[in-house]
Amino acid sequence: MVGCGGRPPPTPWERHAKSLQQRHVEDDAEGPQLLFPMYTVPAAVLLEMVEVKPHEELLSSGVVMEHDEANGHVAFVSHQWVGKGHPDPSFEQFKVLQEVCRDLLSQTSYVHVDAVTCLMRPLQSGFYSQALQSRPLFVWYDYFSVPQSPAAAAKQRQAIDCIPAFIARCRFFFALCPVIESAALSEVLSPFTWVQRGWCRLEKVLHQLTAEDGSWIIIKSRKHLEVMPTVSVSVGSESVGEGAFTDSKDRVQLGPVLKTALRTKLVALMRDGNIVAFRTLLNMQATYLRGLNVKPAADLVPGVTLGTDVLPERLLAESFLLQNGFRELDEVDGAGWSPLAYAALGGDPEVIQALLQKRADPSTRTRAANAYINVPGNASVVSIAAFYSNNAALEVLIAARANLEVGIAPPVVTASGGDNTEGMRILLAAGCNLQAQNAAGHTAFENAALAGSQKVMQALIEAGASSAQLTRSLHWACWLAGGSFEMIRQLLSARADANSSFAVKPFSVMGVLFGGLSLRYRMGSRSFPARLGYHSGGATPLMLAILSGQYEAATALIANGAKMDVENSRHRRAADLAREMQVPDFLMQALEQGNTDACERITASAGVLESHAF
Repeated sequence: MVGCGGRPPPTPWERHAKSLQQRHVEDDAEGPQLLFPMYTVPAAVLLEMVEVKPHEELLSSGVVMEHDEANGHVAFVSHQWVGKGHPDPSFEQFKVLQEVCRDLLSQTSYVHVDAVTCLMRPLQSGFYSQALQSRPLFVWYDYFSVPQSPAAAAKQRQAIDCIPAFIARCRFFFALCPVIESAALSEVLSPFTWVQRGWCRLEKVLHQLTAEDGSWIIIKSRKHLEVMPTVSVSVGSESVGEGAFTDSKDRVQLGPVLKTALRTKLVALMRDGNIVAFRTLLNMQATYLRGLNVKPAADLVPGVTLGTDVLPERLLAESFLLQNGFRELDEVDGAGWSPLAYAALGGDPEVIQALLQKRADPSTRTRAANAYINVPGNASVVSIAAFYSNNAALEVLIAARANLEVGIAPPVVTASGGDNTEGMRILLAAGCNLQAQNAAGHTAFENAALAGSQKVMQALIEAGASSAQLTRSLHWACWLAGGSFEMIRQLLSARADANSSFAVKPFSVMGVLFGGLSLRYRMGSRSFPARLGYHSGGATPLMLAILSGQYEAATALIANGAKMDVENSRHRRAADLAREMQVPDFLMQALEQGNTDACERITASAGVLESHAF
């Protein structure tokens, strides 16, 4: 019984968390175990390489060696292979890595956060190169660090199984994904193709689970690096099982690996008493594990399990509250989230139905932004389910007469951001307005473009779109993160205007944000977001793509005849901005010399070259 002014008794979650704190759990404390040595190459040696040689050759020559943590820090390099059977036959991708490492190790530099983080969290800092220079640096690169010989298949499998342990021991994580044309694979590699690879998704997620802050660095070109936070712009990139795998058997083998990593992180969060992060990750498991044919861990608090196949429906709500550490159905935690909000994130329709039967409000909204995922405050639970493609949960909430218009963004807009075409269909059938806008004034069209939601964009185009909607979508795709070859093809094919000038209303939400970025630039900041804000006024899609480092979009626009001689409101042409941004050489050739051959060849290789008259 609670006395006058006393604290309520601890929940089962709190009691179990305290028991974890009081006892030493060796497996959790030490992290993933190494069953195969962690081989690395000294960064100084990497800078002198002129070709990419396999593990066996480097091991015999003493270049690659078993890493000792006392010797220095390790950087994990995640990348796509450019060739068949060899990661980089032409040494083009690797040379970008060398140039980046040389710059970071030889001079004091600062890598700014990406534009989304800059807008949503303006006080978040980037990365200082001194962190790389403080101790000797070593590099883990799959072709160097994992046996490659067919005769060493068993050892290779061991090494691959140890990748979670390798990543846990790496201080830094680089995503090496410049725009590279691969003749061997008959495709063009880029940040967009990197994030589609199942292995690359797994590596990124494992880093986010094991690193101190989960942030990582994306390498778009020799001079364009961005610090990416734990939260991704695109929710689809978090789903490992829905990524592309060359060998489908990998998808089966990786399920248990990822589930173990998630459970280890959840136990660590519980031991640390970080209940908001725990609740978020516990329910995000469904997204991470989607497509891997394994069930999320649901029995972290001993005594009750969440399995819907063994629990009667009346106990589902109680079990969910217990596992998430809630006392009451109407409780709101430090992140401003209720149990139903977390249930919408997890997406189990039976759990949501059980909470609704206990009188949970289907129109519930979050009271604040959750720092661990890309969901702002004042978001409805319907919008959360729509964003994360939890469509069975979405249907349950709609059937319960949830308000589809409340919150910072209508669910039809958040569904577009999550590339959730089925969710869009469900919401439109329920009476949602396709022209509804979020707080920033964006409809589903602009939001799909911002997030690079190609499936939703195609569905929207097929449903009918005005020229103005398509052109605005092209601007926003090039402004933020949606400028893939395919997105540009979709919009140009639908006759978006590739040469129109970009403009936002000065006193709109986005206008105020742009004003803030522009002010930073005038005060001396030369971060990519500050440049983007300062130069956006009157910019063409080509200019926006250059400023945001979306070289796929810039390449496709040039190849399809976009004008290169117009000026923005600052009287700068695309070539002027490209020189300031130090874009790849093939783009500079097109912008300064008018030689568009490389852009046309690369765009054709990506299957995007159209015939347009601008």
